[in-house]
Amino acid sequence: SGGAAFSSNHFLEAKPNQKKQFIQVTARRITEGIADSKLGEDCVCKQRMGLYGDASCKVVIRNEK
Repeated sequence: SGGAAFSSNHFLEAKPNQKKQFIQVTARRITEGIADSKLGEDCVCKQRMGLYGDASCKVVIRNEK
């Protein structure tokens, strides 16, 4: 899926300049992952107890760049 894993142990053991780089890389990977994904969902809304709407959705399309 093109995912990434980041170790908190590496962050905790890093020097201050390495921590800064770790945060920058982690933030960039997370934002790229969010921005490059497009989801298509089918949703159904049902009335519950006569007063409340209850939405139920499932992902039907997932596009990643």
